Amino acid sequence: MGITKFDYGVITHPHDDHIGNLANFIANFDVSECTFYIPATPDFTKVPDVEAGYTAMYAVFENANITPVVPVNNSTVTVDSLSKTSMRFLNTDTTWFEDYYDELGEYYTTTVNANAFSVVTEITFENVKYLSTGDIEKCVEDKLVSYLGKQDIIDPPHHFTNKHGNWQFWNNI
Repeated sequence: MGITKFDYGVITHPHDDHIGNLANFIANFDVSECTFYIPATPDFTKVPDVEAGYTAMYAVFENANITPVVPVNNSTVTVDSLSKTSMRFLNTDTTWFEDYYDELGEYYTTTVNANAFSVVTEITFENVKYLSTGDIEKCVEDKLVSYLGKQDIIDPPHHFTNKHGNWQFWNNI
């Protein structure tokens, strides 16, 4: 494809299937002017099993001398004004996480899981909207219902099931 340089990177959450090759990516592409957006850090005293993943993610960036950015919740970054391309970030407000800790409860005692803390990114190119959900859980969908309208392209969580989905969220988008 001939791509050698990246201007933006979005790390949805620190699971191996999302960041496992991050160090190799950084080493093999020009990311000298790349802004990497990462998820907000949850309270490790409430979800201790996710700390190792976050620590590993931070180490990759530190070793590459890169300072990643936690985007402000519901903020928009203009990528290219000529083509009307932008990225809007959601689920980066740690006050939202307080609701997740209680709802996820038992789930976190048996599973190393950072899915609920995934950065959600709405990318707009001209009039086309693309939604990347990371691996969000139902509790996140509950929060996002009022923030998102119809989407043209959706990248759903890969573990999506009837048991976990908020149907109001999916019908709205």
